[in-house]
Amino acid sequence: MSALLGATLLSGCVSSGSEPDRARPSEGASDGKPVYGGVFRYASVGTQTSYDPLKRGTLDASMIGIYDTLTQYTEDGTVQPYLAESLESADAQTWTLKLRPGIKFHDGTALDADAVVYNIERHLNPDNASSARSYVSGITKVEAADPLTVVFTLATPIASFPVNLTTAAGAIASPTAIKAAGDDYGRTSAVGAGAFKFEKWNPDQVTVLKKNPDYWQKGLPYLDEFHEIPMSDTQTRFAAFQGRNVEAAWFQEPNQLKWARDNPNLAVLHEPSGGVGGTGLVFQVKTPPFDDIRVRRATALAVNIDALNQALFQGGMPGMYGPFREGSFWYTGKAKWPHYDPEAAKKLVAEFEAEKGPLSFTLGCHNAPDRRRYIELIQNMLTQVGMDVKLDTPDVAQYVAATFAKDFQVGCFPKNGVDPDLIYFPSFTCDGPTTSNFFGYCNPAADEALIRGRQSLDPEERKAAYADFEEIISQDLPMVWHWGDTFSVITQPDIKGYVAPSSPTDWNPAYLWIAK
Repeated sequence: MSALLGATLLSGCVSSGSEPDRARPSEGASDGKPVYGGVFRYASVGTQTSYDPLKRGTLDASMIGIYDTLTQYTEDGTVQPYLAESLESADAQTWTLKLRPGIKFHDGTALDADAVVYNIERHLNPDNASSARSYVSGITKVEAADPLTVVFTLATPIASFPVNLTTAAGAIASPTAIKAAGDDYGRTSAVGAGAFKFEKWNPDQVTVLKKNPDYWQKGLPYLDEFHEIPMSDTQTRFAAFQGRNVEAAWFQEPNQLKWARDNPNLAVLHEPSGGVGGTGLVFQVKTPPFDDIRVRRATALAVNIDALNQALFQGGMPGMYGPFREGSFWYTGKAKWPHYDPEAAKKLVAEFEAEKGPLSFTLGCHNAPDRRRYIELIQNMLTQVGMDVKLDTPDVAQYVAATFAKDFQVGCFPKNGVDPDLIYFPSFTCDGPTTSNFFGYCNPAADEALIRGRQSLDPEERKAAYADFEEIISQDLPMVWHWGDTFSVITQPDIKGYVAPSSPTDWNPAYLWIAK
C-alpha cells in the first residue's frame, strides 16, 4: 500500500494516542542522541505576508514552529492527532475531537475547546476573508461539548476532514492574543502553542523564533532559535547553503537538486512524494482573451513540453499533462490533454482573429531567473503560432498579490499538494476562495466530481471521482501543467531530526537538532 493510499484510508477516522510518536523522527532519522542548543537558519523562497493563520491558506516551517495543528501527517503519510488526542466519526459528517489536556498557549492561556471553536468560527466568518476558509467551509456548526471536546457538524460527509485540520485551519492561535492585537495580529505578535515563540519579524529580512520552554511535548524543542530568511533568488540561496551561511534552503530547480543527490556528504535532500500537482499556466477564464476556449487550447497546443524540459532542466524533469503525475496512485491516463501541435494551434489562432481581431495578451510570472527563462520560452512558442505576447515579471510578492487580486491574463503558477481534496477542491470549485480559485473557473460537473472525491471513504471511489474531474478540466482547460513540482529542502549534513510528512517544505522545526 502506498503512503498516499494509507493516508486516504485513514482520513475517515483518525486514531487516538497519548503521544504523537508517529510524528516524531524515527531513530534512524535521528541518527544518534539529540543535542540541545544552536540557531537554525532557513533560506526560504519568498517573503511572508502575515503570521496570522487567517491570512495563510497553507503552512510553512516558521508557521508550524509557532502553531501546532489539531492533526498532522506522519512520516508514513497517514493523518494522526497532534494537538488533538483523537478525532473520530462514524459517518464522516459529525466529527468529535478530543484535545490533549494541559496544553497552554505561549501567553499562558489554555488551549481548550473554546479556543478551537473561536479559531474555527474566525475562519468561517466571511467578513474575515480567511485564506483557509475553504478547509472549513463544509462546517455548519462547531461547538464545545466540554472543556476538551469539540464537535464538528458538516453539511455533507467529508472523508478527508481530518486532512483539512493539518492546514492553517487547524493551526490554533490564542484568542486572548488575537483580541489584544486586533488588526496588528500576525504582524506584531503571533501566539500559538508550538515549539517556538514569535520574537520578531522584519519583512523581507528575517523572522526570529525562540524556544518555548513550556512546550507540551516534554524535551522539545532542541534548538534555541529558528530563523527564516527570505531569499527569492535561486543562486543566492544556493550560494548561502554552499557557504554554510544557512542550515537549510528551499529548492525546486533540477540542477541544484542533482547537485544535492550527487554530493550526499555536502547536503541531505528531502524530496516530495505523492504525485499530486505541478507547475504550468493558469488562465483567467472570465476575461478576454482567455474566456475563449480556442485561445486556451491554442496555448496548450503551442507548448512543446519536451523542448521546455531540455532547455530548462537538461532533460531531467519529466513532463506532465494534467493534475496527477504519471506513476502516482491518482494517475489514470484517461483524460485526453492537448499535446504539442503547432499547426492546430495556428488554425485556432486564425479562427479567433478572423472573428475578434488580433490576439494579444500579457504572460506573467515572478522574476526569479528560472521562472523568467520559463516564460521567455513559452513566449517564443506562442509567438511562433501567431500570438502577440508581452511579459510581466515583477518580484515574487508583487506577482502573488496581483494573482490573488485576479490582475493577470495568464501566468505561471504551481498547483500541488498531498491529497487531491486539499489542493483541487478550493482551486477548481465554483465557490472556491479567490486565494485558490483566482482564475474564476466554474463548472458544476467538476464540482460534482470533486464533491464525490471528498465524500467517499473508499480510495478507489475517490480515484474514479478525480479521474472524472480530470476529464472535465482537460476539456475546459482552466490550467495546463508542464512539469511535476519538486519543491524540496536541502539540509546540511549535521542537521538531524528533519520531519516533513506532508511536504518537504512544510516541516516541523520542533524535532530539529544540530550534531556537534
